Amino acid sequence: MSHMTDFDSLTSEQQAGARLVLETLSHGINVVTGTVIAAVARTDTASHRGTTLWLSGTSGVHAEPAAISAAATAGDPAIHSLYLAMRRTDGGDPGYVTPCGECCQLLADLATFTGRPITIYSLNERLDNVQVIEHTGLLPHAYGSQRLRRAGAERLAAPVTA
Repeated sequence: MSHMTDFDSLTSEQQAGARLVLETLSHGINVVTGTVIAAVARTDTASHRGTTLWLSGTSGVHAEPAAISAAATAGDPAIHSLYLAMRRTDGGDPGYVTPCGECCQLLADLATFTGRPITIYSLNERLDNVQVIEHTGLLPHAYGSQRLRRAGAERLAAPVTA
């Protein structure tokens, strides 16, 4: 399920996530097409940023897994929301961005692993409207497993060591 909402109707925490993802756009690198996507993964304790990194037509990193990896690297993988924004260098309207199929599966796997649903906020640079999507609405028939669910419960219950 997805819906559009006015930026001003978001909570102050949601607005902060939206502003942070727009700030993050300036860090993205795409020498292939110039289009940059930024992501901010939010948890109960922190915000973790990621951007696209496309250096050739055959190698690249998507913003969503970059932000999720930053959260996991910080020992904070239980994200509850993911903010996305896109900037086009051709001056065209970037519209709203949704994760690709691989990133949708990653979100589904992470939600299974952590036992926590993920809300995606997709916005444009004008901050006029925000598209709000639950991760289950992106990939309603995602692969899943009890093994992943059990592994997540065990991992999240164990203390993180440096």
